Amino acid sequence: MKYLFYETHCSSNPDEWLKGKLLPIAALLSFLGIVTGLAESILKFVNLAESNFYLFITILWAVFAVIFFQLDFSRLGTSSLQRKRIKIAIFALTTLIFVIGITWKYYELHIRRTGHAEHPTLQLSGLEMHPRFNAELGTNMLAISYKSFIPGRQAPFKVEEMNIDEDLCSFVETMDEYNAGLKKIRTFEYNINLNMAFSQGTCFGLYGDEPAKKVLSILRENLDKSGKSGLKNYVSSVGELSRVIKERGDIFNQIMLTSDEIGALKQTSPEKYEIVRDWILHCIGVKQPVISFVLLNSSRKDLLINKVVYDVSDIGQVKGGGSGPLYPVLTYTHDLEHKKGLQIRSLSPPLLLKANDRVAFNIRLVPTTKESGLTWVMKIRFYDSMNQTAETDPFQLIMSK
Repeated sequence: MKYLFYETHCSSNPDEWLKGKLLPIAALLSFLGIVTGLAESILKFVNLAESNFYLFITILWAVFAVIFFQLDFSRLGTSSLQRKRIKIAIFALTTLIFVIGITWKYYELHIRRTGHAEHPTLQLSGLEMHPRFNAELGTNMLAISYKSFIPGRQAPFKVEEMNIDEDLCSFVETMDEYNAGLKKIRTFEYNINLNMAFSQGTCFGLYGDEPAKKVLSILRENLDKSGKSGLKNYVSSVGELSRVIKERGDIFNQIMLTSDEIGALKQTSPEKYEIVRDWILHCIGVKQPVISFVLLNSSRKDLLINKVVYDVSDIGQVKGGGSGPLYPVLTYTHDLEHKKGLQIRSLSPPLLLKANDRVAFNIRLVPTTKESGLTWVMKIRFYDSMNQTAETDPFQLIMSK
């Protein structure tokens, strides 16, 4: 029976039979390849035309004019004068469309206003010693009630340093007046100069608008990758980028890199990441403070730091806004509520503080209240797995949203 089936349904030559079956499939795949290639070529052509709109539409109009005046209208069966009038009318209409297109594009690029750009919420990632932990860690509240919370005993470790990480945020340190001017307190506050710079579409710092000049090619390259080549004309120069920030908030939202894109750029092209980070820190501003801590363990036993408590003693609101380097091992992100009292957060993963050693890490603080000029006066306590604690000196934090 098997032999009979083969003789009935198959050719005497198995190779020819197999080719006959596969030929339609191969033809279909080839057709799909041609269609896909054609679609890709069309998209590239459209992107090229959008990026060079003035040149493209001018060439298109010129080609039309040359071909149009070579056409013979004698077949219309009308008089020579009528044919001439029809020809002039069609050419005039085409020229009018050309002028309107050029004028509209110029208005869209250089005159139209939709409002100032909203400040983007950005997070930068810095140099860390353990790449496996190079991720932002979400807030994790411990299930501890304030009433049952018992302060830990004095720990054999201490907070040796606490500073703003100026590579990851746009905050500065000052000594500010506190308690109606009777005291001065160490203060971390958003650099108000960046508020003015962003409002004017400029940069702040020693290098002027140089960071904006360097970032232009990276922004255009990112637009190509994301299929937004038509927007490259909006960032053709520092002046155009400045106008986008001041007057075209709708376009700024589309050309601005996201935190994920910036993080990916750090992995694929560290040099470009440094340029983008420099531009953001000096021209845009990062309004989420990142505080670096160095803990010193003076004991002979390893410790596991697993909890942090923000002891807020006062809140308010203001107008406006070793032998070598020790790098943070990871960055935690914690929400910070604008209220007095204890705010307990976990460190996940826990932080290993080895015997007779130091460890550095960052904490990014994100306010849960979206208002400008929020202030906190607080101390930060760190706890190990044995409920031993060390704390910072009181300081003031002033945020700007």
